[in-house]
Amino acid sequence: MRVFTVMILLLLRLQTVPTPINPGENLTGEISSANPEYSLTVTAPGSMIVQILPLTDNAPNFRVVDAAGFVLAEGVPTEGETIVTAAAALPTAGTYRIIVEGVIGTQYVISVGEGEIIPPPTPLIMGERVSGSVETAAPAKLYALRGDGVLFFSVTAEYAAAAPVITVYDGAGDVIALIGASVQGATLRLPGSTAGYIIMIAHGGSNRIERYSLCAELAAGSTPCPAYEPPPEATSEPADSSAPTPIPPNACAVHPSGVVVNMRSQPTLTAEIVAQLTVDAVAPVLGTSPDGIWWLIIYEQMTGWVSSSVTAVTGDCESIQTVFPD
Repeated sequence: MRVFTVMILLLLRLQTVPTPINPGENLTGEISSANPEYSLTVTAPGSMIVQILPLTDNAPNFRVVDAAGFVLAEGVPTEGETIVTAAAALPTAGTYRIIVEGVIGTQYVISVGEGEIIPPPTPLIMGERVSGSVETAAPAKLYALRGDGVLFFSVTAEYAAAAPVITVYDGAGDVIALIGASVQGATLRLPGSTAGYIIMIAHGGSNRIERYSLCAELAAGSTPCPAYEPPPEATSEPADSSAPTPIPPNACAVHPSGVVVNMRSQPTLTAEIVAQLTVDAVAPVLGTSPDGIWWLIIYEQMTGWVSSSVTAVTGDCESIQTVFPD
């Protein structure tokens, strides 16, 4: 009887062993009595785009967690959207887990794509306020903080509805503080450390660019932080730019393919992001790039370029003219 019990426990343990998945790889899976898990190994800090396409009626959700079990990103099904997507900022090299959850019997295809490389940490200078932003295309930034005495570290999001997630790591790489996207601001009291701290600001999952301000100072008061001054346009909610641009019947229009899409100033991935199309946005098409890869559109009273690889078009697009960028 004891041998039989041990065999069952071993079989259950084997069922929860994560399946390795690599960037660019598509794997099929099915939810059984144990939630499927996948292991993703990276050799440098960066971001990954995780997507799940359900093959049955029920769309699963998923979580991306680090070695300590902290949730770095969550993918949740959205009404009207087929693909479940989330961008995960991975602050260090190592192995991360993707845990899929849902109705038993749900079949799916999971894929992982490479996102932006996270640049090295930016050193914070005591008493100097730093402003920045994170977005779905560049979902994380790192900062390094060191001090000989007790420190105060403060962070404030410009908008309560578009706040990032803040994670603080000590010199050993352990998480010592986690501030969720539901918190617009916080101040942490940190002991002095020669090894220092790494602070990761990660996109909180909103459909907007998430802007923030942070500052560190010594508790002794010798390097006080200047007071945070919100920009004139900042309110508790991001202002709605304008009503949607009217689209004539059967006119060529573009909409995102289930993900938030960046609109850029030029038809290239290195161009400035001027706006982001939400997953339910629809915008009229003004033209196409000479190589046919980009659409020139008008959105929120601005013109810009979106990639055809993450969008779909409707209406009569055969007569759309070619536009040569400046």
